[in-house]
Amino acid sequence: MGYTDFVEPGLVKFNDSHPNKRLVGCSLLSPPDKDALLKLFPSFKDVRVFTTESNQTPLFESWWYVTGRK
Repeated sequence: MGYTDFVEPGLVKFNDSHPNKRLVGCSLLSPPDKDALLKLFPSFKDVRVFTTESNQTPLFESWWYVTGRK
């Protein structure tokens, strides 16, 4: 997180000190919950979010997937 600048709650931007220069200036949005994520797709229909979780590696993984129709 030392390579990020906080823009607003849930939104950070990679700053010039990031070691991967391809990521400098990129923003990372981290919605606090599924409802906030769904609000990012107002022009889509039948928008749904589902979760997959796995602990088959040394790290626990939890991913949100968004589906919908344009």
